[in-house]
Amino acid sequence: MGCVYCELRDGQRGIKKVYKDESTFAVLHPNPAVPGHVVVMPKEHVTILEQLSDFEVEQLFTTTNALSKLLFEALPIQGTNIIIQNGSTAGQEIPHVAVHLIPRFEGDGLSFEWEPKKYSDQEMSTVEVLFRELAKQLTFDHGTKKEVRLEPKKEVLKEEPGAENVMLRHLNRIP
Repeated sequence: MGCVYCELRDGQRGIKKVYKDESTFAVLHPNPAVPGHVVVMPKEHVTILEQLSDFEVEQLFTTTNALSKLLFEALPIQGTNIIIQNGSTAGQEIPHVAVHLIPRFEGDGLSFEWEPKKYSDQEMSTVEVLFRELAKQLTFDHGTKKEVRLEPKKEVLKEEPGAENVMLRHLNRIP
């Protein structure tokens, strides 16, 4: 069996697209959280968000933003939730990038709240230092459609006894 979202893209499941362009398409969710729940996807079969180029991410979110504006015009909604379940641990059931655009109505009964947890200052500091060091490697050129590159520093990725290889950990999470 193929990808459910690719089958939707190809019209094989009898669900009509509500939008399509050269790189994205959107359908009404067949089992919506609320009326008007839209799923926006890239036409290309890609499993997780990180596999899209920056330009493709821009196209996906430009489409999502435009459709969100249309939902406010079409329905008497007070807000939206825009959700990506990125990887099976995050609740992704279909291995194809998808943005869920969920209209919110007063009293709709939906809840996306979680119980905040308390972590020690040491745990938080460790994550902060690691993330800050990795973030220093990012380079952006917002004025062009140039890709964002993460240039790994050798000292971060070198194999040492007991050290984790960040790139291998990232590759291992791809379903």
